Formats: sequence, C-alpha cells, structure tokens
Amino acid sequence: MVGAFIAGIGLVGVTAGKLSDDAKEVLTDLTEIAQLGIDEDDDMEEQALLLEQVIEHVRVCAMTLHAELGIKAQPEEKPTLH
Repeated sequence: MVGAFIAGIGLVGVTAGKLSDDAKEVLTDLTEIAQLGIDEDDDMEEQALLLEQVIEHVRVCAMTLHAELGIKAQPEEKPTLH
C-alpha cells in the first residue's frame, strides 16, 4: 500500500525539487517503510508493536504530504449563466 501511495505521488507529477525538506524526508521514510518485511522467526508480539508504530508514522507522513500538496484554497465558484 505504501508503494502505491508513493507511485501516486509520482503520477501526479510531484518532483523532489518542488518539495520542502520535511516532505522529502517523509518520502524517504515512506520508501524505506515500503521495503520492510516481517521476519517470522522474531517474536510476533514485538513485531505487532512495531507494526503499530509504523502504521502511526505512515499516517503522520500522509498528513504531512497532504498539508503540503493538498488543495490550499477552494476555487471561487463562478455564477451559472442561463
């Protein structure tokens, strides 16, 4: 899912040059998260706790990108001519 989110950012034409340092860091974090895996030999309780932390971080990253790339202001409505 994170990989698809990153791909969507690229599909809308966002380039690193257009982003603030914070947004660039967020994209780097998301890229690293997309490459994470679960080691089945590790303690599953610990893995579950780590997953919760990763989910929260992804949520904050998405909100950060939305704040920077989202619609800043609603377009002014034009009156309908009849």
